Amino acid sequence: MARVRYEQPGLVRVHSTLTLAGARRAVAAALAGRALPEAIDDDALVDVAIAARVAALFAASPAAGKLRDGPAARLAEQVRHTALGLAVLDEELKRALSALGDAGVEAVVIKGAHLAHAVYRAPWMRPRADTDLLIPTQARAACERVLARLGYTGAVHVRGSLILGQFHVERPGPAGSRHALDLHWRLAAPLAAEQILPARRVLDAAQPLPGLGAAARGPALHDALALSCLHLAAHHWPSCDLLWLMDVRLLALALDARGGDAFVADACERRYRVLASAVLAAAQQELPHSSLLELIRRLDAANADDEGGTYLLDSQRTPARDLLFDVRHAGWRTGARLIGEHLFPDREYMRASFGARPLPVAYAARAWRGARRWIRG
Repeated sequence: MARVRYEQPGLVRVHSTLTLAGARRAVAAALAGRALPEAIDDDALVDVAIAARVAALFAASPAAGKLRDGPAARLAEQVRHTALGLAVLDEELKRALSALGDAGVEAVVIKGAHLAHAVYRAPWMRPRADTDLLIPTQARAACERVLARLGYTGAVHVRGSLILGQFHVERPGPAGSRHALDLHWRLAAPLAAEQILPARRVLDAAQPLPGLGAAARGPALHDALALSCLHLAAHHWPSCDLLWLMDVRLLALALDARGGDAFVADACERRYRVLASAVLAAAQQELPHSSLLELIRRLDAANADDEGGTYLLDSQRTPARDLLFDVRHAGWRTGARLIGEHLFPDREYMRASFGARPLPVAYAARAWRGARRWIRG
């Protein structure tokens, strides 16, 4: 039986995969307000809660009150440490949003930072390592200028208008930490994401997010649920962290009747009904709630064409198949540009990735490496 090591400063524990599977079920049960399904070692419960980034949620459950003193203290310390880090991230985010707003740059807080302030009981209960913002395509250069004045520098990665749909910047924080921002002009990497959930529509429907300052806005809740479903299917399917499934659950609970109608109507119109139903079903399986069941029922009862989103649920996806999907979806002219961005990234990225090699040699090496991945895929 496989075994997994959990390491913290001065502490190493080894758990069997069977124990970890039981601990995950128990943590999920606690998060959903159910009784623990089986007796699990307290250390395993705390290890899984921390690794799954749901320590604060687990600590707030009745099950945490039954932990032994040692694991309970370790859980509490993790929650305090995470809450402090998130408070620092939020203050830095307020500073960045204020500067962007003063410069007339339209930016919407998405994903973890938005959900922390929109649907979680308290912002510190939803951890994150960085912050995601949605911006208009034409605002990219202005964003970089504003953030550069705040001390942010661009992270080295493949850039282009098609290949990622986002860019990363970061700046030093206290005690050696880093503040990282991901700025998106497309809501997920596949080109199909723009048709499933258009960035412009999310920007136009954004709502105030007062917990992050006067300049802060976040997606409408039905758009946020669509984004959570799209993100999980496009980038993490079928293995979904408990934290991301909790995001889906809390968004489903937070939708009012009008929001639920909008979510179902958009899923049918934008052809991601089956995708949305599958992600909601994954959340329902581990974190059941009647709100999830009702949305699944409505989506499954609808009659709509779903070809646009179902590919993202294919467990046999490979980088080669993803590229072909994008090329077919976007058309050959845009697809040719996308292939060019894959083959010929900017010089900064090539220097960072291939060192002092002559650029022609570096590009040839990258093409060969990509061809080998294509063949294996």
